Amino acid sequence: MKQDESKDLKNQATKKKKNQYHPAFCAAMELELREDKENLTFEKEYNLNTKPNSIDFLVINVNDSIKVKSDLGAIFRKHNLFEFKSPKDTLDFKVYQRTMGYAYLYAAYDEKKISEDDITISFIRNSYPRNLIKWFGENGFDITRFKSGIYHIKGKNHIDMQIIVTKELADTYVWINKLTSGLEKKDLIKINDEAGKLKDEKDLLNAESVIDLSYKLNVSEEYVKEMNGMGYIRDALKDMAEDMAKDMAQDMAQDMAQDMAQDMAQDMAQDMAKKEVEEKTRDLNNELKLEKEKNSKLQKELDELKEWAKKNMSKIAAL
Repeated sequence: MKQDESKDLKNQATKKKKNQYHPAFCAAMELELREDKENLTFEKEYNLNTKPNSIDFLVINVNDSIKVKSDLGAIFRKHNLFEFKSPKDTLDFKVYQRTMGYAYLYAAYDEKKISEDDITISFIRNSYPRNLIKWFGENGFDITRFKSGIYHIKGKNHIDMQIIVTKELADTYVWINKLTSGLEKKDLIKINDEAGKLKDEKDLLNAESVIDLSYKLNVSEEYVKEMNGMGYIRDALKDMAEDMAKDMAQDMAQDMAQDMAQDMAQDMAQDMAKKEVEEKTRDLNNELKLEKEKNSKLQKELDELKEWAKKNMSKIAAL
């Protein structure tokens, strides 16, 4: 095989692997940060001018005066870039350099002239990147273990960074630490249960993406085969679809009922107005008829009086 052909096949395999993880990673991050989704804007694979330069995940803090509830966003500023590495990918100095380049390109391409102080960088990987952490320490960076699995890294005149080690995260993180093989049965049951608690349609779709990848990465495990046979994952997605369908049906029913009520009220108002007009018209016609009859009687009496006066004019004159 020629060298160029070998290189193309390798690039295709790398792209395929990234495409497998990337949607689920973005979905997991949105779920972890959903408490603040009203104040955050999520951008998946934010392109920097042209391919292949793109940011894996971008979180823009619309209201950066409000502190994000999740500890994953404790360092957030206005613009927050995420670089995700699958369990088999390397997180090393080259990745750090490339991501720093992306950050500066992002600031340079933006028309609003973004300051470095408004940017943060988050690296996410399943395992602890020992060599990269060591390099940061040897080159004057302050490294703080902010929480279990969350390492804050600060340097003089440098963009604030953090490294998130997903397998070290606390159990309160349900989604971001499930994008790996080697999960236990309780882990998949946990995300199925948590998915069942979600109500927002976008959250449900994100949960489906995470569950799907978690299942695929652990499909060789005996318990996963058992769960698949028992329908755990299938039932979870079915329940999500049924809940979404019920909500849609309920909304449609409410809209239809509201429209019917409005139409009925309008029809009733029109009928009442019509009846009232008819009644008033009838009353006026009756009054007019009575008035005509009264006038006719008076006219008759007046005519009789004139006739009597005419006949008796000579007598009246003689008097």
